[in-house]
This record gives sequence, C-alpha cells and structure tokens, in this order.
Amino acid sequence: MTSLHRLVLVGLLGSACTAPAIGQRELVVRDLQIMVPEGWGVTWDPDSTVLLFPPSDRSTSLRISGLTAVSPRPLVATAARDWLRDSRKIPAATIETLPSGASMATKDSVFTETGVLVHIRFWYLAQAGLPDTLHIGIISLAQEVKGVGDSLRGSYVAAAEHLVRTATYRRH
Repeated sequence: MTSLHRLVLVGLLGSACTAPAIGQRELVVRDLQIMVPEGWGVTWDPDSTVLLFPPSDRSTSLRISGLTAVSPRPLVATAARDWLRDSRKIPAATIETLPSGASMATKDSVFTETGVLVHIRFWYLAQAGLPDTLHIGIISLAQEVKGVGDSLRGSYVAAAEHLVRTATYRRH
C-alpha cells in the first residue's frame, strides 16, 4: 500500500459565495478557486457540496466538491497523477497536466436514478501541496437524457471544461 492510500482526510468543503447570477464570479471550494459560468445559479446541496445550474434548465447540474488529504509521509512530485491512476483507476495515458500544475482526468457514466436516465461526466482535479498535502476536486456535470447513447449538451460541457481548466488551488 502506497502512502497515498493512507492519506488522512482533512475536510470536505470550504466556503463559497452565493452572489446573484450576474456575470462570472469567483467561488472557492476547499481551496479550489473557480469561476462560475456567467448566468449560472449557485446553491448548496444537502451534502454540503456546491451545486451550479444553467439558467432555465433544472435537468442539468454541475456539482463541485473538494477534499484535502494529508499523508503521514512526504509526497513525491507525481502524487496527484499517482492518486488519479491508483484510486480512480484511470489509465496514466489519459491523465493530463494542466498549466496550473494540477493533474486532470475525466470519466463518463450513464445510469438510472429514480426512473430518470442520467449522463454524468466527472472531472477529477488533483494537485500535490508538498510536502504532505493532496488537494482533490471532483466536478461532475449531470444531465437528464432520453437514451443511453445521448451526449451531454455541448455548451454545458464547454462551460464545465473551462471551469475545470481555469481552476486553481490557493496557496497558503
């Protein structure tokens, strides 16, 4: 078992703004700083994650959660990629390093929830805060679909992708 598997979770969620949906605005979730897409609403889900939703579309949501893990031993520079590969079972070739230094990977899933067919895309964003901290952001876009092969709406995917790619972890 690697030291990544023995990380101690520090907490699930930080603070967030709930400003009116006028223009883009900053949101901070467990040290993950993002920009809310213009016009999207912001609310808290009962499990204390942040939920974003596009204007006039209640069949789609963008959920943002985060956690910070602390290792009992110093982490190596590849800790974020290692976590994505080992914990999320993501092939190393599909893990991307962003300009921010964070590692990112995506996974799609289609399932039925309370009789409704849902397509969901997960973005996993991980960044090591050396010497011993790993920041993990989990961003998921969920949309009601008619059929298993239906795609997520392109404009929503583009907004979520932009949010993920421009997200940064605040340094203390």
